[in-house]
Amino acid sequence: QAAVMLTLRGSAVLGRVGRRFFSGKVVNIEVISDQACPWCFIGKKHLDTALSQRGWSASVHWRPYFLYHDVPPEGFSLLSFLSKEYGMDEEILKDPDLNPMLAAAQDAGIKLNYNRMVVPTLRAHCLIHHAHQQGKGHEVVDRLFSVYMEDGKRIDDLEVLNQVATDCSVTGASDVLESGALEETIRSEAKQAMSETKGVPHFTLRHNGVEVVLHGSTDASSWEEALSKLE
Repeated sequence: QAAVMLTLRGSAVLGRVGRRFFSGKVVNIEVISDQACPWCFIGKKHLDTALSQRGWSASVHWRPYFLYHDVPPEGFSLLSFLSKEYGMDEEILKDPDLNPMLAAAQDAGIKLNYNRMVVPTLRAHCLIHHAHQQGKGHEVVDRLFSVYMEDGKRIDDLEVLNQVATDCSVTGASDVLESGALEETIRSEAKQAMSETKGVPHFTLRHNGVEVVLHGSTDASSWEEALSKLE
């Protein structure tokens, strides 16, 4: 579990202003993330809740990152991997008192499914990139996280990805995914992102010359503190 790191940058720190003044303003948010990262899903849920509670809008851009390297096409069992690498058996993983990630997920309203496969996320990132061009990137990210982390579906499967696109009213996804037209772009963008941060999630929030960065696992209080710096 990575601790949250919050930093504030800007030429000037804004004084506190009323929410009414901020209403209608847009916070620009850039996220480096991978669909294989539960903390990314948890962070997104807290972000959405915090923005909704304030009635704030956000323009969110999701950048690709590969949490797992050299995942074979067939994937591998997450349970087997966690048992082998960290000595965590199924009993531990499914007990929120013993598994901080599970407890954090439940607090965010997420039902983590540990019976899923770790699969390549290249195609999922391609779909996100394509969806951004139609203004649906944030919605697709949420749906991908849910079908993978909660439903346990393979997000490298074209049928699953096309269904996500349909659910989010994204057009033209099938051709893009089957052709692999975006794959080199995603690899290049992920390489750049991985040179900027050593882990995910990595959130950068900007408004009126103020920049706030959150890195690692976050909870509701982390987002409360971060957004308060933009008031």
